[in-house]
Amino acid sequence: MYESYAMSHIKPIEYQAASETLKDLYDEILTTLETDSLPNWAKYLGGNYPVLRGLWNMLSGTIVQGTLMPLLQELIIFSVSRAQGSAYCAEFHAHNILEMESTLDYEQLLEIIQGESQGIIPDKYLVAIKVATEHSQGHCVLPVQDFQELRDAGFSPENIMEIFGLCSLALAFNTLTTAADIPIDQSHKVEGFSPLKAMN
Repeated sequence: MYESYAMSHIKPIEYQAASETLKDLYDEILTTLETDSLPNWAKYLGGNYPVLRGLWNMLSGTIVQGTLMPLLQELIIFSVSRAQGSAYCAEFHAHNILEMESTLDYEQLLEIIQGESQGIIPDKYLVAIKVATEHSQGHCVLPVQDFQELRDAGFSPENIMEIFGLCSLALAFNTLTTAADIPIDQSHKVEGFSPLKAMN
């Protein structure tokens, strides 16, 4: 279940208060994401440099260096995060998607991850979203039929591993941001965002 946002019990480390090593990592995040504002997840996890560094390495390797379209990357992470009940990640990535696709609103975004896109996105995206989200709910081994469904949709074996890399990335972020009760960034609030799970 989603929890309501409360004051996090973790103290954020602002850029000015960071050690030189942490500042270097912050600079890397800022430069790579092409932003001048550190996301809350970085500041709240900045108190443990190895954890933040490991998470950032995973993010940059999976998303920044990934070959899937950015919209599909965001849709997978959003859908997995929503299914997991991770309010921070779900709202953060919902914002990213709505920034990419300004013609969408939040209700249409929910229709997409529920498989009711009505031609808004390619059908192959729906397959990837569905399989990755179902896998995140507890499947340890990818069933042969799911792998074949992705292949039939046009994804290569390399694409498929990337899809599940995104699933793993989402789960890692979901665990940490929920444990730390990180509040959503003011810049990433989404009008109409609902704290309801999309899947059982």
